[in-house]
Amino acid sequence: MQFPDGRRQILSFLLPGDSIVVEGLCAEASPLPFAVRAITNVSLCAFQISAMRRVVLATDRNLDTFTRTVLAQMTSMDRRLADVGRRRAIGRLAQLILDIEARLDQRGLVHEGEFDFPLRQDDIADALGLTVAHVNRTLVGLRKAGLIAPGRGKLRVLDRTRLQQIAVDE
Repeated sequence: MQFPDGRRQILSFLLPGDSIVVEGLCAEASPLPFAVRAITNVSLCAFQISAMRRVVLATDRNLDTFTRTVLAQMTSMDRRLADVGRRRAIGRLAQLILDIEARLDQRGLVHEGEFDFPLRQDDIADALGLTVAHVNRTLVGLRKAGLIAPGRGKLRVLDRTRLQQIAVDE
């Protein structure tokens, strides 16, 4: 979401296999109040909303899958809101890392504990309601504590148990 003064709030990070705007299936005539921007190369498959709606409603299984997807997105947004409102920076960042890792792992995109993590510090800051400097200090702290190993668009979680504890407690 872009504000008139140039600030932005990143509401979510889409990963391979994610649907961009499932909301459009529920409110076809309404413009969406956000934009989508790619930070990596993407392959995109576009559908007419009416055609997607027919696919979703074609079988109970499709409708169930769609419903689970929407509920998962809502749960993720609720957690992010709680993180921004109540967690310390280290807890917010730990939760974001674990969330992205888990979602990529479900898709078979975590290899030997390492996964793509192309987010820049300003992207993380705009998603977590922090300054870039605070994100930098927090990332350095997690790295020095031996919890993560970032590098060249990749990230490896070294101590998942401790990172999970931080995500819950902080």
